[in-house]
Amino acid sequence: VCFVILLVLLSVLSGCGETVQSKYESAQSLMANGQYAEAAAKFSELGNYEEATWMAMYCKAALAGASAMNKALTMRRSDREVIDKDEIADFIGTQQIIRVGFADGGEVYIVPVNYGFDISGGKFTFYFHGAKAGRKYELAKKIPDVGFEIDGGYQLMPSETACGYSAHFKSVIGSGRLDLIEDDKEKIHALGRIMAQVSGRADWKFSGQMLSETAVFRLEVRSLTCKAK
Repeated sequence: VCFVILLVLLSVLSGCGETVQSKYESAQSLMANGQYAEAAAKFSELGNYEEATWMAMYCKAALAGASAMNKALTMRRSDREVIDKDEIADFIGTQQIIRVGFADGGEVYIVPVNYGFDISGGKFTFYFHGAKAGRKYELAKKIPDVGFEIDGGYQLMPSETACGYSAHFKSVIGSGRLDLIEDDKEKIHALGRIMAQVSGRADWKFSGQMLSETAVFRLEVRSLTCKAK
C-alpha cells in the first residue's frame, strides 16, 4: 500500500513539475513573440521557478521601455539630427562595426561585430554572424530585443581651453529585434551583405558546411536616429 501511495505522489509531483515547465515555456514563447504583458503575467505566476522572476521584470521593463525609448530617441539637439534616409544609409555603408547591446539578468552585455545591411521602404535590416554557442547566441534566442550603435567620422577639434575641445562625428543609435536565420538562401544573402560591407565584393561562395555551422543573425530595426556634428 505504501509503495502504491508513493507512486501516486511521485506521479502527482511529476505532473505538477511538467505543468510548471509548460507554463514557463509558454511564457518564454509569448516573450519571444513580443507579447510582453501576457508573458509578464505568466512569469509572475511562476514565482521563483528558474528565471521567472527576472523574466517578469524584463517583460515589464520592455513594456515601459517602448515609450521610454521613443522619448529617448527624440533628439535634444534637433539641429544635429540627420533625417535623410539616403544620407544615413551612405554613412552606415562606410562603417565596419555595429555594437549590439543585450539585457542579461540585470547586466548589459555589449558586443561589437562586423555587419551588413539592407534598406527597403526606409526600413533598415542589419546582419551579423557568429558561432552557434556562447553568450551572444544564447541571449539572441532568449532575449531578442536589443539596442545598437554605430559611429564614425571622428575628428578632434582642439582649443586653447579644456571646455573648448570638441569633435566632429556621426553616429546611429537604435533598437530592434533579433532573429536567427535558418533558411540557407537567406543565410547566403545575409552573409553576402556582410562580406560586401567588409570587402567591397559581393561574389562570395559559401559551402553547405559553412552555412550549417554558422549562426547568422537578422536585426530588424524598430527605431533609429542619426546624429552628426
